[in-house]
Amino acid sequence: MVPFSRHHMTRASLAGWSIASGFLLLAVLSGRQAVRDGVDPRPNQVLAGSAAIEPVPSAGLLYGRVTTTDGVVHEGRLRFGGDEEALWSHYFNGRKVVNPWAESAPSSALVRTQPREIAGIGFGSVERKIDLERPFMVRLGDIARIDAERRTLSVTLRSGDVVTLDRFEADDFADGIRVWHDTGMVDLDEWSIRSVEFVSPPEDMTGPAPLRGIVRTSSDEFAGLLQWDREEAFVTDLLEGIGREGEPVSIRFAGIAAIERVSATAIRVVPKDGGRVVMTDLAGPMPHRGIYVDDARYGRVLVSWDAVETVVLGTDGDTAPPPPDFGAFTGGIPLSGTVTTRSGERLAGRLVYDLDESRTIETLDAPWEGVDYTIPFGLVASIQPAALYDEPGATGVTLRSGEVLSLEPEGDLGPQVAGVLIFPAADGEATAGRSSGGAADVAGAKFVPWSEVARVDFERDGAASMSRGG
Repeated sequence: MVPFSRHHMTRASLAGWSIASGFLLLAVLSGRQAVRDGVDPRPNQVLAGSAAIEPVPSAGLLYGRVTTTDGVVHEGRLRFGGDEEALWSHYFNGRKVVNPWAESAPSSALVRTQPREIAGIGFGSVERKIDLERPFMVRLGDIARIDAERRTLSVTLRSGDVVTLDRFEADDFADGIRVWHDTGMVDLDEWSIRSVEFVSPPEDMTGPAPLRGIVRTSSDEFAGLLQWDREEAFVTDLLEGIGREGEPVSIRFAGIAAIERVSATAIRVVPKDGGRVVMTDLAGPMPHRGIYVDDARYGRVLVSWDAVETVVLGTDGDTAPPPPDFGAFTGGIPLSGTVTTRSGERLAGRLVYDLDESRTIETLDAPWEGVDYTIPFGLVASIQPAALYDEPGATGVTLRSGEVLSLEPEGDLGPQVAGVLIFPAADGEATAGRSSGGAADVAGAKFVPWSEVARVDFERDGAASMSRGG
């Protein structure tokens, strides 16, 4: 997985803020947290203004057991950071520190030749090792447990695979976890957490309703579960801003019919009870970070704030499915398919894309017109990147649904992609067509550099896995 435009802030980047900005951020976040503690104190006591919002059945709500470093176990409904990821379909982000596929790639695949210049004058070139660490991003429903060590996190997938992450590059975990249980609520700091085990919730558990809606841009619309500003995900969460007269304004999403973007910082809110509320500024010192949409066609998209025109809340279609529950996820299956080289050679077997993605739950990430697509490989039928070299423009990605997406040659479709590893199923069955220098035999695997890839076709088994959550 190659990062592109995630706008993802790590703790390292926060260190660059000035002391004054830090105090401002602390003040704002403290105020926001105090309000949120009153927003959703318990699953059965959720208020909106003076009127109660009835809790709903727990389908889709995150649940598990959190064991602290002193051995105390807290079991109940979970929300990372207290007000962030809270559904099985939400994604857990981090950065891998171990790349098990590098040893199967030729040494030439692990270096890049870069021109060497001084004051604009060329002095040949230099070879540099590529960064083998990769971003990690899977849905929480595909994770069985997370174990915290001093410097790393061990993430065990429902498939049994274990992925090691850099603890200091896992911001979702760094924000801590809020747990709602039978007797109340507790906020746990990351350093007090030893492990998190995700389990099926009790049948009678209830909680707030997830936020649904349609996000419209100038050229498209995306419908599904939403995370406003990458965080707010429930109808009980608050939209906060500054009113016309400079007064603070807080509105529960449950009372909002639509939100219209006016400018980079201004929005117009259409309440369900009529009238219009204009916020001249969005709350907080940071710009709006965009809206996540769990669109069933693509898995998940991030619509940048610059691309948003209107958000219609409370619906995402007449036949909107319920949020996927714990039983919908399996951890995925290995990727398999066929790589066709630019010279016509066809190589079939188990695939590892970009020396990274090897399972159907991992994602193909690339942007288009202000929208970042995060598509599980289980939804992808084929990728045709040859346009990168034959002519400028988009790369074609064909989905299992038959839809063909034109995506920009960035992220997992950019020229920096390391290439594709192919592990033949059996000798004599892996290749067809004429031989080519584009594939190199290494430890039983074939490797095709990205510059030699004309097309990748994925086996349909991945689509079956996605229907079960993988």
